[in-house]
Amino acid sequence: MKKRCFTRRRVAVSLIACGLLLLLIAAVLELSRYPWRAALALPADLPDPAPIVLDGADKRAHLINAETAPPQAEEDMAQLPGDEESDAVPDAYVALGVIKIPRLEVSEHLLEGTDRQLRYGVGHLTGTAAVGAVGNAALAAHRNLSFRYLDLLRSGDDVILTVGKDTFTYEVYDSFEVEPDELWVLNAVEGETHTLTLITCTPYLVSSHRLIVRARLVDVKR
Repeated sequence: MKKRCFTRRRVAVSLIACGLLLLLIAAVLELSRYPWRAALALPADLPDPAPIVLDGADKRAHLINAETAPPQAEEDMAQLPGDEESDAVPDAYVALGVIKIPRLEVSEHLLEGTDRQLRYGVGHLTGTAAVGAVGNAALAAHRNLSFRYLDLLRSGDDVILTVGKDTFTYEVYDSFEVEPDELWVLNAVEGETHTLTLITCTPYLVSSHRLIVRARLVDVKR
C-alpha cells in the first residue's frame, strides 16, 4: 500500500513539473516575440523577411510577383478576415512586396489575398485600394503571427510598405474594435484620401472581434 501511494505521489509530482515546464517554455517563447527594442525606445533594425517557402499542400502552387500575376477576382466575404481558411490551394501566391512596422519589429511579406496567404505574411484584401493609391487599402494578418502585437501601435507610429521600387510610409492615427461583420471599415474614409486599414482578430486567442488600425499616407519614395 505504501509503495502504491509513493508511486502515485511521484506521478503527480512529475505531471505538475511537466505542466510548469510547459508554462515556462510558453512564457519564454512569448517574451522572445515581444518588440522589446521599441518598448525600450531603441532603434529597430528591420532586415527584409526571409524568402517565402511554400510548404505542405501549398507546394503545388506557384509563387509569382505582382507584375506577372493575372487580374485577381475581388474577395467575396461576409466577414472581415479571421482565423478561418480554405482547404483549397490557390494556383498561385502573388507576392506584392514587404511591410515593415518599426514599433512592432515586424518585417513581413505582403501578398495578394487574405486566405491561406496569411500563413506566409500579411494579405491585401483584393478589391480594396492598392497600396499607395487613392482610397482605402486594407491589409490583414493573423493575431498569432504577423500582427501579434498590433494593439501596441499608437498615433504617430509608421507603417512602411515597399511595392516594386516604390516605398509608401503611412502614419497611424486611430484604432478601434468592431464586430467581424462590420464591413464598412473597408469603405473609403471621409476626409481622408489615402488610407491604410490594418485588420486582425481580437482578443488574442478568443477572436470574437476585429482590431482595426487606421493610418494615412505621409510619404512616398519612388
